[in-house]
Amino acid sequence: MNHSDFRIGLEFVTEAGRWRCTDIGTRTITAIRLDRGDDTSWYDGPPYAIAETAFDEDDIASCEIAPERGSFGDTGKLQIAGLKQYPLSALSQICAIDYTAVIARNMPAMRTFYGDLLGFSLIRELSPNWVEYRVGGNVLALAKPRLTAADPPIPLGIASVQLAFRVPLAEVDRCAAELAHKSVALLSPPMDQSFGHRTLFFRDPDGNLLEIFAEIPSPPVSER
Repeated sequence: MNHSDFRIGLEFVTEAGRWRCTDIGTRTITAIRLDRGDDTSWYDGPPYAIAETAFDEDDIASCEIAPERGSFGDTGKLQIAGLKQYPLSALSQICAIDYTAVIARNMPAMRTFYGDLLGFSLIRELSPNWVEYRVGGNVLALAKPRLTAADPPIPLGIASVQLAFRVPLAEVDRCAAELAHKSVALLSPPMDQSFGHRTLFFRDPDGNLLEIFAEIPSPPVSER
């Protein structure tokens, strides 16, 4: 099987037994084992009364779609008569955010800010009202309102979204200096937070709140 074949609730088999997919990661899946003779109520969840197991790319390649009933073919594994089957919700197939769209009041100013000042790589411009940038492994889109065009505009200078951009720890202060050099006012200078981040905050031309942060490594635990 391929990673794209899985969905939450799908039952599959391996040499070890029969499984139900419980979560889907970027390159892995997790599942619970079904054919061990446990009380079938243990399969109700989440949370589950039995442990979930992670499957990496090599494990996934050896999986096969399970038969509709709870049997395990001719392998000699325990058959689960009357195992409860769960209808799959269409919404349960949502497993990732594909892109984030920022509604742009002033598209020329926003394009200059994100494309030129922050230097994000342009992916494509579908129209003058939709522009996409690459930010690491994510897509950030600038959009002029269409479905929400009749909504009252957010007052100028009032944030409607917060975006957080991760950088290495040493780069937080360097980013602050570069933003200041480009005449971007900081709402909060670089600062170590109690929750383990070093942060700085500023706004885009539409007033949205932007954060650049890095995780502060925890100190090593000394051995006694």
